[in-house]
Amino acid sequence: MTRLRRVIWELALLVQYDGGSLWANLWFRFANFNVLISAAFFVYYAPLGLVRFAYDLAFSGLATELLIHLALIFAIGYTLAFASYATINFVLWRHRPDYVEPLSTVLIFPLVRGFIEACTIIGHALCVWYWIPFVPTAVWAYTKAHEDQQLTTKQLKLGEAACGAEML
Repeated sequence: MTRLRRVIWELALLVQYDGGSLWANLWFRFANFNVLISAAFFVYYAPLGLVRFAYDLAFSGLATELLIHLALIFAIGYTLAFASYATINFVLWRHRPDYVEPLSTVLIFPLVRGFIEACTIIGHALCVWYWIPFVPTAVWAYTKAHEDQQLTTKQLKLGEAACGAEML
């Protein structure tokens, strides 16, 4: 189930969940609220920021400055993510050699995470603004095709039985 489809369940849990203690309830609601905020960011705010950036890049005449700022933001984000993943991998998991990954994996992982976040932003925006309003679902087509296939198989078996009965 995607993050977008889980929002209603996350809201219900935010209101009704009981962890057994005040600390567990507060911690759960903090973590759950973070999930809801990130879903709102990926669905609503990030696509608008990307559209605004593309507009500014195309029409402002400040393309060089915008690209320099984008490269700086990317470099800072990569450095922070690498430091975080390297700390987890080489410091916190140093006593678990079965968990420790090579340096090449830690170097590439922030790029992979950035790609996944970009795909999440684009995918959620397409889902909300294009697929849900304009593309009809085809869920019934799979179950209908399965039912048709079962009917065809039953008809073949009945036909074979009828042919066999006539031959006797």
